[in-house]
Amino acid sequence: MKRLLAMTAMLLAGVAVFSQSRPKTTLAGRRSARAAEFRARADSLLRSRVYTFFPTTMQNAPEGDMRFVYDSYFYLHMGLDSVSLHLPFEFVNYVIDTETFDSPVRNYTERPDSGYWSIMYTIDSDGIPWVVDMAVSYDIERTVLSISTPKATMRYVGYISEGRKD
Repeated sequence: MKRLLAMTAMLLAGVAVFSQSRPKTTLAGRRSARAAEFRARADSLLRSRVYTFFPTTMQNAPEGDMRFVYDSYFYLHMGLDSVSLHLPFEFVNYVIDTETFDSPVRNYTERPDSGYWSIMYTIDSDGIPWVVDMAVSYDIERTVLSISTPKATMRYVGYISEGRKD
Protein backbone atom coordinates (compact mmCIF):
# COMPACT_ATOMS: atom_id res chain seq x y z
CA MET A 1 0.00 0.00 0.00
CA LYS A 2 2.84 2.36 0.90
CA ARG A 3 4.42 1.56 -2.41
CA LEU A 4 1.20 2.51 -4.30
CA LEU A 5 0.93 5.79 -2.39
CA ALA A 6 4.58 6.60 -3.10
CA MET A 7 4.16 5.90 -6.81
CA THR A 8 0.99 8.02 -6.96
CA ALA A 9 2.77 10.91 -5.20
CA MET A 10 5.69 10.69 -7.63
CA LEU A 11 3.32 10.64 -10.60
CA LEU A 12 1.42 13.68 -9.35
CA ALA A 13 4.66 15.53 -8.65
CA GLY A 14 5.89 14.75 -12.16
CA VAL A 15 2.66 15.99 -13.73
CA ALA A 16 2.83 19.19 -11.68
CA VAL A 17 6.44 19.84 -12.71
CA PHE A 18 5.67 19.08 -16.38
CA SER A 19 2.68 21.40 -16.47
CA GLN A 20 4.70 24.22 -14.90
CA SER A 21 7.65 23.79 -17.26
CA ARG A 22 5.57 23.91 -20.46
CA PRO A 23 5.10 27.47 -21.72
CA LYS A 24 1.49 28.44 -22.15
CA THR A 25 0.73 29.68 -25.64
CA THR A 26 -2.03 32.09 -26.39
CA LEU A 27 -4.13 32.21 -29.52
CA ALA A 28 -2.26 35.33 -30.63
CA GLY A 29 1.07 33.59 -30.04
CA ARG A 30 0.05 30.57 -32.08
CA ARG A 31 -1.20 32.80 -34.91
CA SER A 32 2.02 34.77 -34.87
CA ALA A 33 4.12 31.60 -34.99
CA ARG A 34 2.02 30.21 -37.85
CA ALA A 35 2.30 33.48 -39.79
CA ALA A 36 6.09 33.51 -39.33
CA GLU A 37 6.31 29.89 -40.52
CA PHE A 38 4.16 30.67 -43.59
CA ARG A 39 6.20 33.78 -44.34
CA ALA A 40 9.48 31.84 -44.24
CA ARG A 41 8.08 29.10 -46.49
CA ALA A 42 6.55 31.61 -48.95
CA ASP A 43 9.76 33.67 -49.07
CA SER A 44 11.78 30.56 -49.83
CA LEU A 45 9.41 29.42 -52.60
CA LEU A 46 9.08 32.83 -54.23
CA ARG A 47 12.80 33.60 -54.10
CA SER A 48 13.55 30.24 -55.73
CA ARG A 49 11.13 31.06 -58.58
CA VAL A 50 10.08 27.39 -58.64
CA TYR A 51 6.57 26.95 -57.26
CA THR A 52 3.05 25.98 -58.26
CA PHE A 53 -0.13 27.99 -57.75
CA PHE A 54 -3.33 25.99 -57.17
CA PRO A 55 -6.62 27.92 -57.43
CA THR A 56 -9.55 27.36 -55.09
CA THR A 57 -11.83 29.99 -56.66
CA MET A 58 -11.99 31.78 -60.01
CA GLN A 59 -13.80 34.88 -61.21
CA ASN A 60 -14.07 36.72 -64.49
CA ALA A 61 -12.95 40.16 -63.31
CA PRO A 62 -14.17 42.64 -62.41
CA GLU A 63 -17.75 41.54 -61.69
CA GLY A 64 -18.15 37.94 -62.80
CA ASP A 65 -19.57 35.18 -60.65
CA MET A 66 -17.23 33.59 -58.14
CA ARG A 67 -16.82 29.90 -58.93
CA PHE A 68 -15.14 27.23 -56.84
CA VAL A 69 -12.36 25.16 -58.37
CA TYR A 70 -12.59 21.74 -56.75
CA ASP A 71 -9.73 19.96 -58.46
CA SER A 72 -5.97 20.26 -58.01
CA TYR A 73 -5.82 19.34 -61.70
CA PHE A 74 -5.67 23.09 -62.46
CA TYR A 75 -2.44 24.94 -61.79
CA LEU A 76 0.11 27.52 -62.86
CA HIS A 77 3.66 26.24 -62.43
CA MET A 78 6.46 28.79 -62.38
CA GLY A 79 9.89 27.49 -63.35
CA LEU A 80 13.08 29.51 -63.37
CA ASP A 81 12.41 31.04 -66.78
CA SER A 82 9.11 29.57 -67.98
CA VAL A 83 5.49 29.01 -66.99
CA SER A 84 3.32 25.96 -67.48
CA LEU A 85 -0.34 26.95 -67.31
CA HIS A 86 -3.43 24.74 -67.04
CA LEU A 87 -6.31 26.89 -65.78
CA PRO A 88 -10.02 27.33 -66.44
CA PHE A 89 -10.94 30.58 -68.20
CA GLU A 90 -14.34 32.20 -68.50
CA PHE A 91 -14.71 34.09 -71.73
CA VAL A 92 -17.68 35.94 -73.23
CA ASN A 93 -21.22 34.63 -72.54
CA TYR A 94 -20.16 32.44 -69.60
CA VAL A 95 -18.21 30.03 -71.80
CA ILE A 96 -15.65 28.25 -69.62
CA ASP A 97 -12.67 26.70 -71.35
CA THR A 98 -9.37 25.30 -70.14
CA GLU A 99 -6.23 27.05 -71.30
CA THR A 100 -3.12 24.88 -71.41
CA PHE A 101 0.28 26.01 -72.66
CA ASP A 102 3.93 26.57 -71.76
CA SER A 103 5.54 29.95 -72.23
CA PRO A 104 8.79 31.72 -71.48
CA VAL A 105 8.58 34.50 -68.88
CA ARG A 106 9.26 38.09 -69.91
CA ASN A 107 9.48 41.32 -67.89
CA TYR A 108 9.58 39.53 -64.52
CA THR A 109 9.41 41.87 -61.53
CA GLU A 110 9.00 40.99 -57.88
CA ARG A 111 8.56 43.19 -54.86
CA PRO A 112 8.59 41.70 -51.39
CA ASP A 113 6.83 44.01 -48.94
CA SER A 114 6.16 43.87 -45.22
CA GLY A 115 2.82 42.09 -45.56
CA TYR A 116 2.90 40.47 -48.99
CA TRP A 117 4.81 39.71 -52.17
CA SER A 118 3.87 41.34 -55.46
CA ILE A 119 4.99 39.55 -58.64
CA MET A 120 4.27 40.58 -62.22
CA TYR A 121 5.39 39.16 -65.56
CA THR A 122 4.28 38.58 -69.14
CA ILE A 123 3.72 35.26 -70.92
CA ASP A 124 2.64 34.51 -74.50
CA SER A 125 -0.24 32.38 -75.75
CA ASP A 126 0.06 31.91 -79.53
CA GLY A 127 2.08 35.12 -79.77
CA ILE A 128 -0.47 37.16 -77.77
CA PRO A 129 0.90 38.65 -74.54
CA TRP A 130 -0.86 37.81 -71.25
CA VAL A 131 -0.04 39.81 -68.12
CA VAL A 132 0.22 37.81 -64.91
CA ASP A 133 -0.05 39.63 -61.57
CA MET A 134 0.25 37.70 -58.31
CA ALA A 135 0.00 38.87 -54.69
CA VAL A 136 0.90 36.53 -51.83
CA SER A 137 -0.39 37.73 -48.46
CA TYR A 138 1.45 36.67 -45.31
CA ASP A 139 -1.29 37.49 -42.83
CA ILE A 140 -4.10 35.41 -44.31
CA GLU A 141 -1.97 32.90 -46.23
CA ARG A 142 -3.77 33.68 -49.46
CA THR A 143 -2.52 34.11 -53.00
CA VAL A 144 -4.43 36.17 -55.56
CA LEU A 145 -3.51 35.59 -59.19
CA SER A 146 -4.82 37.86 -61.96
CA ILE A 147 -4.28 37.06 -65.62
CA SER A 148 -5.16 39.73 -68.18
CA THR A 149 -5.67 38.72 -71.79
CA PRO A 150 -7.12 40.70 -74.70
CA LYS A 151 -10.37 38.69 -74.31
CA ALA A 152 -10.77 38.47 -70.53
CA THR A 153 -9.25 39.15 -67.15
CA MET A 154 -9.43 36.27 -64.72
CA ARG A 155 -8.91 36.44 -60.97
CA TYR A 156 -8.00 33.32 -59.01
CA VAL A 157 -7.64 32.90 -55.27
CA GLY A 158 -5.66 29.94 -54.00
CA TYR A 159 -2.33 28.91 -52.56
CA ILE A 160 1.25 28.31 -53.61
CA SER A 161 3.14 25.10 -53.04
CA GLU A 162 6.46 23.60 -54.02
CA GLY A 163 6.77 21.17 -56.84
CA ARG A 164 4.92 20.69 -60.05
CA LYS A 165 1.55 19.16 -60.75
CA ASP A 166 1.85 16.91 -63.82
